[in-house]
Amino acid sequence: MRRAHDALRRPSVGFCPECGEPKMPHLLCGGCGVYKGRSVIRLEEEIS
Repeated sequence: MRRAHDALRRPSVGFCPECGEPKMPHLLCGGCGVYKGRSVIRLEEEIS
C-alpha cells in the first residue's frame, strides 16, 4: 500500500498545431521547431 503511487503511466502525447506531428506537452516540436506558436529554432531541410 505504500507504493501505490509508483505505478507506470503512459506518457501523454499531443499534436503540434503547426505541422500535426505528435509531441510531448510543454516541449518544442521536433518536426517544425515551434513552441507556443513561436518559431524557436529553424530546422534545416533535407537536401535530396
